[in-house]
Amino acid sequence: CPHHKRTKTETTMVKIRNSGPWQRTRETIKARDKHLCQACLIDAHNTRYLYTHADLEVHHIVPLSEDASKSHDHANLITLCRTHHKDAHDGLISRQTLFKLAKKNNAGAIEGCAGIA
Repeated sequence: CPHHKRTKTETTMVKIRNSGPWQRTRETIKARDKHLCQACLIDAHNTRYLYTHADLEVHHIVPLSEDASKSHDHANLITLCRTHHKDAHDGLISRQTLFKLAKKNNAGAIEGCAGIA
């Protein structure tokens, strides 16, 4: 829209989301989370299917608009289906819950790599 002026924060967020490093980080997080919605696995708000692997998105638990420095921080990222991603943005799934899930998944990813040298 010609009347809409992008703010510095919006521009930063777009640059991050369109970057090659973000694309790689996003795929790494999806692989870490086994290409499944982590909120569906715990039967969170609005769960329809236990193993949702369609329409997956990677969610920044602390939004880029609050702290862009966490854009690639694996502890701040989690795989969610589109429904739960919206719920997370609307505050229906707490950040605390999302951080616990991401922490558990990060620990599992590190343990899984322990034998790889």
